[in-house]
Amino acid sequence: MGIAQALLGSPKVIILDEPTVGLDPIQIIEIRDLIKELGQPHTVIFSSHILSEVQTICDQMIMIARGKLAAFDTPENLEKHLLSPNEVALTSDAATEEVWKLLCGIGSILDLTVEGAGAGFWPRALEPCSTISRQL
Repeated sequence: MGIAQALLGSPKVIILDEPTVGLDPIQIIEIRDLIKELGQPHTVIFSSHILSEVQTICDQMIMIARGKLAAFDTPENLEKHLLSPNEVALTSDAATEEVWKLLCGIGSILDLTVEGAGAGFWPRALEPCSTISRQL
């Protein structure tokens, strides 16, 4: 009923808030197909917390976190970006060996690189922590 009301007057933009909440699986499929169809002659903006639903329906996706734009791209590109390994830069005054030992003790860190010159720092190529631990 809400979607029918939204279509009155043939608007250029249709805004739907969680359009599949409370629907049975067959109705969800029907609503998704309807939204895809509506997206041809109209701009459809809808909110959903169900990522698979957004990926199924959308050509482009906007992610909002704490009221601010966090990401905008195709669902495929966002998935690649969000599932790719993260990179963190760390600056420390500790001795290089101490930093290596501490960071390699964190199971989710797979590779480390130390860059820079100065007291306690020396360049080292990107290596798995298991290799580095054996060298120290």
